[in-house]
Amino acid sequence: MRSAVAMAMSEKSRSALYQGFMHVIPNEQAVEEMLSYFPARDVEEPVTRDHLRAEVALLRTELHTEMAGLRVELKGEMADLRTELHTEMTDLKVELRSEMADLREELKSEMTNLKVELRSEMADLREELKGEMADLREELKGEMADLREELKGEMADLREELKGEMADLRTDVRVEMAELRTDMEQMMRRMQMWMVGTAISVGGIVVAATAALH
Repeated sequence: MRSAVAMAMSEKSRSALYQGFMHVIPNEQAVEEMLSYFPARDVEEPVTRDHLRAEVALLRTELHTEMAGLRVELKGEMADLRTELHTEMTDLKVELRSEMADLREELKSEMTNLKVELRSEMADLREELKGEMADLREELKGEMADLREELKGEMADLREELKGEMADLRTDVRVEMAELRTDMEQMMRRMQMWMVGTAISVGGIVVAATAALH
Protein backbone atom coordinates (compact mmCIF):
# COMPACT_ATOMS: atom_id res chain seq x y z
CA MET A 1 0.00 0.00 0.00
CA ARG A 2 1.55 3.32 -1.12
CA SER A 3 1.65 6.28 1.23
CA ALA A 4 -0.68 9.17 0.46
CA VAL A 5 1.13 12.31 -0.74
CA ALA A 6 -0.75 15.60 -0.49
CA MET A 7 -0.31 17.80 -3.52
CA ALA A 8 -1.47 21.40 -3.68
CA MET A 9 -4.11 22.31 -6.27
CA SER A 10 -5.85 25.54 -7.19
CA GLU A 11 -9.45 26.06 -6.10
CA LYS A 12 -10.54 26.30 -9.75
CA SER A 13 -9.00 22.91 -10.53
CA ARG A 14 -10.52 21.36 -7.40
CA SER A 15 -13.95 22.68 -8.40
CA ALA A 16 -13.60 21.32 -11.95
CA LEU A 17 -12.49 17.90 -10.67
CA TYR A 18 -15.25 17.88 -8.09
CA GLN A 19 -17.92 18.55 -10.73
CA GLY A 20 -16.42 15.94 -13.07
CA PHE A 21 -16.11 13.24 -10.41
CA MET A 22 -19.65 13.78 -9.20
CA HIS A 23 -20.90 12.75 -12.65
CA VAL A 24 -18.80 9.56 -12.52
CA ILE A 25 -19.11 8.71 -8.80
CA PRO A 26 -22.35 10.09 -7.36
CA ASN A 27 -20.97 9.91 -3.83
CA GLU A 28 -20.05 13.28 -2.33
CA GLN A 29 -18.08 11.80 0.59
CA ALA A 30 -15.94 9.61 -1.69
CA VAL A 31 -15.14 12.57 -3.96
CA GLU A 32 -14.26 14.79 -0.97
CA GLU A 33 -11.94 12.10 0.43
CA MET A 34 -10.23 11.72 -2.93
CA LEU A 35 -9.76 15.48 -3.36
CA SER A 36 -8.35 15.73 0.17
CA TYR A 37 -5.03 14.56 -1.34
CA PHE A 38 -5.02 17.79 -3.33
CA PRO A 39 -5.31 20.68 -0.86
CA ALA A 40 -6.35 24.04 -2.26
CA ARG A 41 -3.84 26.84 -2.64
CA ASP A 42 -4.41 30.51 -3.07
CA VAL A 43 -1.88 31.21 -5.85
CA GLU A 44 -2.21 29.72 -9.32
CA GLU A 45 1.00 27.82 -10.20
CA PRO A 46 1.86 26.16 -13.50
CA VAL A 47 1.64 22.37 -13.54
CA THR A 48 4.28 20.35 -15.31
CA ARG A 49 3.39 17.55 -17.73
CA ASP A 50 5.03 14.88 -15.56
CA HIS A 51 3.22 16.14 -12.54
CA LEU A 52 -0.09 16.09 -14.43
CA ARG A 53 0.56 12.56 -15.73
CA ALA A 54 1.36 11.38 -12.21
CA GLU A 55 -1.82 12.94 -10.89
CA VAL A 56 -3.91 11.46 -13.67
CA ALA A 57 -2.35 7.99 -13.14
CA LEU A 58 -2.99 8.26 -9.42
CA LEU A 59 -6.55 9.38 -10.08
CA ARG A 60 -7.09 6.53 -12.54
CA THR A 61 -5.83 4.00 -10.01
CA GLU A 62 -8.06 5.39 -7.31
CA LEU A 63 -11.03 5.44 -9.68
CA HIS A 64 -10.39 1.82 -10.67
CA THR A 65 -10.22 0.89 -7.00
CA GLU A 66 -13.41 2.79 -6.24
CA MET A 67 -15.18 1.25 -9.25
CA ALA A 68 -14.03 -2.24 -8.29
CA GLY A 69 -15.25 -1.71 -4.76
CA LEU A 70 -18.51 -0.28 -6.07
CA ARG A 71 -18.89 -3.25 -8.42
CA VAL A 72 -18.34 -5.69 -5.57
CA GLU A 73 -20.84 -3.80 -3.42
CA LEU A 74 -23.38 -3.73 -6.23
CA LYS A 75 -22.91 -7.44 -6.90
CA GLY A 76 -23.42 -8.17 -3.23
CA GLU A 77 -26.45 -5.94 -3.05
CA MET A 78 -27.88 -7.48 -6.25
CA ALA A 79 -27.31 -10.97 -4.84
CA ASP A 80 -29.01 -9.96 -1.59
CA LEU A 81 -31.81 -8.32 -3.54
CA ARG A 82 -32.21 -11.42 -5.69
CA THR A 83 -32.35 -13.60 -2.58
CA GLU A 84 -34.85 -11.27 -0.93
CA LEU A 85 -37.00 -11.16 -4.06
CA HIS A 86 -36.87 -14.92 -4.40
CA THR A 87 -37.89 -15.30 -0.78
CA GLU A 88 -40.65 -12.73 -1.14
CA MET A 89 -41.88 -14.38 -4.33
CA THR A 90 -41.93 -17.74 -2.58
CA ASP A 91 -43.84 -16.26 0.35
CA LEU A 92 -46.20 -14.46 -2.02
CA LYS A 93 -46.78 -17.68 -3.92
CA VAL A 94 -47.63 -19.48 -0.70
CA GLU A 95 -49.93 -16.65 0.39
CA LEU A 96 -51.65 -16.55 -2.99
CA ARG A 97 -52.14 -20.30 -2.98
CA SER A 98 -53.63 -20.11 0.50
CA GLU A 99 -55.88 -17.22 -0.50
CA MET A 100 -56.92 -19.03 -3.67
CA ALA A 101 -57.76 -22.12 -1.63
CA ASP A 102 -59.79 -20.01 0.80
CA LEU A 103 -61.52 -18.24 -2.09
CA ARG A 104 -62.29 -21.57 -3.73
CA GLU A 105 -63.86 -22.85 -0.52
CA GLU A 106 -65.85 -19.63 -0.11
CA LEU A 107 -67.08 -19.83 -3.68
CA LYS A 108 -68.02 -23.49 -3.26
CA SER A 109 -69.98 -22.63 -0.11
CA GLU A 110 -71.67 -19.67 -1.80
CA MET A 111 -72.52 -21.77 -4.85
CA THR A 112 -73.99 -24.46 -2.63
CA ASN A 113 -76.08 -21.89 -0.74
CA LEU A 114 -77.14 -20.30 -4.01
CA LYS A 115 -78.14 -23.68 -5.39
CA VAL A 116 -80.27 -24.38 -2.33
CA GLU A 117 -81.89 -20.93 -2.54
CA LEU A 118 -82.61 -21.32 -6.25
CA ARG A 119 -84.12 -24.76 -5.72
CA SER A 120 -86.35 -23.37 -2.97
CA GLU A 121 -87.38 -20.41 -5.13
CA MET A 122 -88.05 -22.74 -8.08
CA ALA A 123 -90.21 -24.94 -5.88
CA ASP A 124 -92.16 -21.91 -4.63
CA LEU A 125 -92.52 -20.63 -8.18
CA ARG A 126 -93.74 -24.04 -9.33
CA GLU A 127 -96.40 -24.07 -6.63
CA GLU A 128 -97.46 -20.52 -7.48
CA LEU A 129 -97.69 -21.39 -11.16
CA LYS A 130 -99.71 -24.50 -10.37
CA GLY A 131 -102.17 -22.40 -8.36
CA GLU A 132 -102.38 -19.76 -11.07
CA MET A 133 -102.83 -22.43 -13.77
CA ALA A 134 -105.64 -24.02 -11.72
CA ASP A 135 -107.33 -20.63 -11.31
CA LEU A 136 -106.88 -19.90 -15.01
CA ARG A 137 -108.33 -23.30 -15.89
CA GLU A 138 -111.41 -22.59 -13.77
CA GLU A 139 -111.79 -19.14 -15.30
CA LEU A 140 -111.47 -20.56 -18.79
CA LYS A 141 -114.02 -23.26 -17.99
CA GLY A 142 -116.49 -20.62 -16.82
CA GLU A 143 -115.83 -18.42 -19.84
CA MET A 144 -116.13 -21.41 -22.18
CA ALA A 145 -119.45 -22.36 -20.59
CA ASP A 146 -120.73 -18.78 -20.95
CA LEU A 147 -119.50 -18.68 -24.55
CA ARG A 148 -121.19 -21.99 -25.25
CA GLU A 149 -124.48 -20.67 -23.89
CA GLU A 150 -124.13 -17.48 -25.91
CA LEU A 151 -123.38 -19.47 -29.05
CA LYS A 152 -126.37 -21.73 -28.40
CA GLY A 153 -128.63 -18.67 -28.10
CA GLU A 154 -127.18 -17.09 -31.23
CA MET A 155 -127.50 -20.37 -33.14
CA ALA A 156 -131.13 -20.69 -32.05
CA ASP A 157 -131.83 -17.09 -33.17
CA LEU A 158 -130.03 -17.76 -36.46
CA ARG A 159 -132.03 -20.95 -36.95
CA GLU A 160 -135.28 -19.07 -36.44
CA GLU A 161 -134.16 -16.34 -38.84
CA LEU A 162 -133.17 -18.92 -41.44
CA LYS A 163 -136.47 -20.72 -41.01
CA GLY A 164 -138.36 -17.49 -41.65
CA GLU A 165 -136.19 -16.63 -44.64
CA MET A 166 -136.56 -20.16 -46.04
CA ALA A 167 -140.36 -19.93 -45.65
CA ASP A 168 -140.40 -16.59 -47.44
CA LEU A 169 -138.13 -17.99 -50.14
CA ARG A 170 -140.37 -21.03 -50.54
CA THR A 171 -143.42 -18.81 -50.91
CA ASP A 172 -141.66 -16.61 -53.45
CA VAL A 173 -140.55 -19.64 -55.43
CA ARG A 174 -144.08 -21.05 -55.41
CA VAL A 175 -145.51 -17.77 -56.67
CA GLU A 176 -142.87 -17.51 -59.36
CA MET A 177 -143.46 -21.14 -60.36
CA ALA A 178 -147.22 -20.52 -60.57
CA GLU A 179 -146.68 -17.44 -62.73
CA LEU A 180 -144.25 -19.38 -64.90
CA ARG A 181 -146.79 -22.20 -65.25
CA THR A 182 -149.49 -19.72 -66.27
CA ASP A 183 -147.20 -18.14 -68.83
CA MET A 184 -146.31 -21.57 -70.22
CA GLU A 185 -149.99 -22.56 -70.50
CA GLN A 186 -150.79 -19.32 -72.33
CA MET A 187 -147.88 -19.88 -74.67
CA MET A 188 -149.02 -23.47 -75.35
CA ARG A 189 -152.55 -22.23 -76.18
CA ARG A 190 -151.17 -19.67 -78.61
CA MET A 191 -149.02 -22.36 -80.23
CA GLN A 192 -152.05 -24.67 -80.57
CA MET A 193 -154.18 -21.94 -82.08
CA TRP A 194 -151.37 -21.03 -84.49
CA MET A 195 -150.95 -24.65 -85.50
CA VAL A 196 -154.71 -25.07 -86.03
CA GLY A 197 -154.86 -21.93 -88.14
CA THR A 198 -151.87 -23.06 -90.14
CA ALA A 199 -153.40 -26.49 -90.69
CA ILE A 200 -156.68 -24.96 -91.89
CA SER A 201 -154.80 -22.66 -94.27
CA VAL A 202 -152.79 -25.54 -95.66
CA GLY A 203 -155.98 -27.65 -96.04
CA GLY A 204 -157.70 -24.86 -97.95
CA ILE A 205 -154.74 -24.53 -100.26
CA VAL A 206 -154.72 -28.26 -100.88
CA VAL A 207 -158.45 -28.33 -101.58
CA ALA A 208 -158.15 -25.39 -103.97
CA ALA A 209 -155.27 -27.02 -105.77
CA THR A 210 -157.16 -30.29 -106.11
CA ALA A 211 -160.21 -28.58 -107.51
CA ALA A 212 -158.13 -26.73 -110.02
CA LEU A 213 -156.65 -29.95 -111.27
CA HIS A 214 -160.01 -31.47 -111.98
